This record gives sequence, C-alpha cells and structure tokens, in this order.
Amino acid sequence: DRFLESQFLSDILGIHSGAVSFPIVTCESKKNELDSLLAVMFAYGFMNITDQGVPLRKNTYVRDAINIVFDFGYGDPDVEIFPYWGDNTPPVSHDAKDIRMTVVRRNDGKTLLMIGNLGETTQVRFDLTKLGYANCKLTNPETGQELATPEISVERRSYALLMIENLNQ
Repeated sequence: DRFLESQFLSDILGIHSGAVSFPIVTCESKKNELDSLLAVMFAYGFMNITDQGVPLRKNTYVRDAINIVFDFGYGDPDVEIFPYWGDNTPPVSHDAKDIRMTVVRRNDGKTLLMIGNLGETTQVRFDLTKLGYANCKLTNPETGQELATPEISVERRSYALLMIENLNQ
C-alpha cells in the first residue's frame, strides 16, 4: 500500500523518460514491509537496491530469497530475463490480476518465476505452454517443496519464487 504501480513504472523504472532509477530504501524490519519490498523487487525485476543494513543483515529470509535469484543466474549474459514491464513477451503467463512477474530462463532447461502480489491474497495458476517443456518439475526453491500443479497461493502484498525444470532436457 506504500507505492502506486504508476510510481514503479515512471519514477523507479524511468521508462517514461529514460530517467535513472532510484531505489526503494524506506523499509524497516517489519515482515509486511519486507514482504512488500520483495514483492515489488521480484514483480518488476528491481534487483538493484540500496541496503541500509536493515533487510539483508537482520532478516535471513530476505537475503536468502535474493540470493536464490542471483545464484540462479539473474543478470548473467547467457540468461534471459523477461520483466513484467518489458517489451518481450514472457514464456510464462498467469491468471491473477494483481500478480506481476519477472521470468528468468536459463538455456539448461530451468526457469525461475519471480512473483510479486500487489493485491490481496490470491491463488495463481500459471500457463507454462510457451516454455515448451513437455514434462517438468515445479519446486518452491525456498522450501524445496515440489508442486503437483502449476499453481500457488501468494499472500497479500507478498512474493513467491517458483522453479520450473524441464525433465526432458
């Protein structure tokens, strides 16, 4: 509830004028604020933040979630990134109106969904057809839990990560 979506797209991304982005830094150690920070970071691919020592040092789940993204290869030259706001159509879509998502795809048959919920708690079903994975494994990379179907629940103003692995690779 702290920021409008239009602010993400104009002020932070600067896509209206090519302006230099500014980071979201006003975050304390409150779980709801940290969850909303991760939701915005993952939804829009804002992986350059100014850490004033609060989120990353004191809250291991925040540090761990960010590390999952970078350890997967986010930002590496051979990894494709499809931010929600980008020009390229992502190879994964969903059915939830308040979900924004950055798709990160490696060439080894693994894809990471960085999911941000800008609304209330919601159930999200993903369409994986465009990935072209005939047989895949879905895993929550934070818990290691496998999912039977391509759907998850995302809490209000929170985030989720979903790993998709092509088993026919």
